[in-house]
Amino acid sequence: MAEEPERGPQPEQGPGRSAESASERLAEQREAAIERFADRRDAAADRVSGAKAVASQRAADARQVATERVADAKEAATERVFDAKEAAAEFIARQKPRFRGRSHEWAFFLFLGLGVTLILAAQGARAQVATGIYAASLVAL
Repeated sequence: MAEEPERGPQPEQGPGRSAESASERLAEQREAAIERFADRRDAAADRVSGAKAVASQRAADARQVATERVADAKEAATERVFDAKEAAAEFIARQKPRFRGRSHEWAFFLFLGLGVTLILAAQGARAQVATGIYAASLVAL
């Protein structure tokens, strides 16, 4: 059989020495894993806080833009309502007869005289009552 090459000085091996060495390696690996976990946790926390800050800023910007848009829309709607009111008032003023009240005023006095004339011209009590009702309705218009 071939001889194995020498590996150099070997530490003293015994039943207690290899268990200690494995225990130390395990403790070092455990500490390294805990440290890596803590670093990753801190990095994740930093990313989350950064994302929160960005989201908060975006929400604030969106709220500001929405507030400005609502104010602009309200102002535009107010102007449109005002313009519509003015247009309606102008339309009504153009459509309304100018002498409507005057003609009714003149007709009232005219039909008072004509109604009395009709009542006096009626023959009989029944005819006078009928012409009185007719004259009263004309005057009421």
